[in-house]
Amino acid sequence: MILLPRSLTKTVHFIRHGEAFSNVAGHADHAQYMSEAWFDASLSPHGWQQAEALGRHVRAIALKPELVVVSPLTRALQTAS
Repeated sequence: MILLPRSLTKTVHFIRHGEAFSNVAGHADHAQYMSEAWFDASLSPHGWQQAEALGRHVRAIALKPELVVVSPLTRALQTAS
């Protein structure tokens, strides 16, 4: 095993998007997860709260991402913003 100094390494953070309207519909009726109507769902009000909490957390720990890679789906873009 080769150990490298932290300055020569990268840390990758994986973050899931906030709750979307498709999640709300899917919880109420599991068949809704397969509905094309929810393919590109927006964040629910709770999902926006989750995204805002994530932003506060990122600022609190002074995380300064060099690169953000995000799905082109609306809920992922909204969470990343």
